[in-house]
Amino acid sequence: MVRIDSKGAVRLLQDMKFMCMMLTGDNQFVARAVSEELGLDEYLAEVLPHQKAEAIKRIQERCVTAMVGDGVNVPRL
Repeated sequence: MVRIDSKGAVRLLQDMKFMCMMLTGDNQFVARAVSEELGLDEYLAEVLPHQKAEAIKRIQERCVTAMVGDGVNVPRL
């Protein structure tokens, strides 16, 4: 489920000329649906946790990169 404020945040960043992409462990079907719902520029799906650092390094070779998490994997106290 996409957070209600995510689409607006993506649109705001794109209006400021930032490219927005998603790097996720979700399958292609889910990743494509979320990407389309949010209007993302690009997405990478089925990236396992141990593959994410390498994927980010490849992205950094193309552009300056900032990362934002969704908080799903953050432990709740």
